[in-house]
Amino acid sequence: MKVISIYNQAGGAGKTTVTRDLGYALTQLGFRVLLIDLDSQASLTRWLGQLTPGADGSKAAGTRLDRTVFPVLTDPDADLPEPLSAFGMDLIPANTKLSVGDSVLYDDQNRMGQLRAAIRRVEGYDFVLIDAPPGRTAMALAGVAASDHLLIPVNVAKALDNIDNVAEVLTTARRFSPTLSVLALVPHSFMRNTRHHKDVLRGMQEDLAALAPTTTPISHKDTLYDDATLYQQPIAVYAPRNSAPEEYRRLAGEVLGLLGMQPAAGVTP
Repeated sequence: MKVISIYNQAGGAGKTTVTRDLGYALTQLGFRVLLIDLDSQASLTRWLGQLTPGADGSKAAGTRLDRTVFPVLTDPDADLPEPLSAFGMDLIPANTKLSVGDSVLYDDQNRMGQLRAAIRRVEGYDFVLIDAPPGRTAMALAGVAASDHLLIPVNVAKALDNIDNVAEVLTTARRFSPTLSVLALVPHSFMRNTRHHKDVLRGMQEDLAALAPTTTPISHKDTLYDDATLYQQPIAVYAPRNSAPEEYRRLAGEVLGLLGMQPAAGVTP
C-alpha cells in the first residue's frame, strides 16, 4: 500500500483537483484507492457529492465529525471510520467541524503520529491519497507525516514561491516518517503559449530537479474543471471525451512508473 500526500503550502495550488482526478484515474487502472480529506474546508468531500443532503432531506454522512479522521487524532487505539463510497473510490470525509483537529494536535504533539499508525492498520487498498490542507498547520503536518511519498502540485501561474516552505514541513514530518520522499512535482493550469508558464515549468525541471522530478504538465482548462466541481464529479466522469481525463491517466502512469508499479492485471493503461 502506497500512502501519498498531495500538499503545497500555498492555497489554490490544485491539491484537491489532483487528489480527486488522480485517485479516479488510478481506480480506472484497477487499483483500490482510499481518499482522505484532511482540510476542514472539505472541498474534496464536497466535490465528490458527500456533503449534499439526501433527497429526503436527511443529512449527508460527511457532515458527521465521527466519520472524519478526528477520532484517530484523539484516541491512539482508534481505527479509521467506515469510509464513504464515491465513484469507485473510498473516502474518509472532512467538514468544518474538523477545524478542531489543529488544536487537538497542538495540545499534545505526541498525537502527531496517530494518523500514520491508523492508516497502517487499514487493509485492502493499493493507494491512500491524502488531501492535506494548505499552510503550515498541525493537520497538514500530520497528513504529510502519515505518508510514504509527497506529490507537490504547482499552479504555474503562481510560480514557485512556496517550495522552500514545503521543504521545511518535510524536514519536520521526517521525524515521524524518516523515509518520506517527494515523489514528483505536478505542474498544472499550464498554457503552452504563455511565456511565464514555460519559464516556471523550466524552473521546475531544472532548478528543482534535485528535489524531485517534474511530471508532464496538466493543461489550463479552468472552466471545465469548475464545471466538474459544480456537478460534483471527477473530470473523467464529467467530460470523458475531453483531453483532460487523458492527462490524468498519463499522470497516473507517471506516478506508477516512479513507484516501479504496473497497472493492475488485465487493465490497459
